[in-house]
Amino acid sequence: MGGGADIGPRRRAGFAATTRINRHDFGVSWNDVVDRRGVVVSPMVDVVVDVEAVLEAGEMAA
Repeated sequence: MGGGADIGPRRRAGFAATTRINRHDFGVSWNDVVDRRGVVVSPMVDVVVDVEAVLEAGEMAA
């Protein structure tokens, strides 16, 4: 996070996560066929989460 840039003196916390799910496991089964027998949506879906939290002034816990 920050990519090597000076991101300042504020306290930061972050994480990144990735996973792959089968959309049929969640009841999402819509699909359509395109020319040459391809499908519009794959059953496997990649989920990517990238989170960063910045502690603002005055938010320090006692």
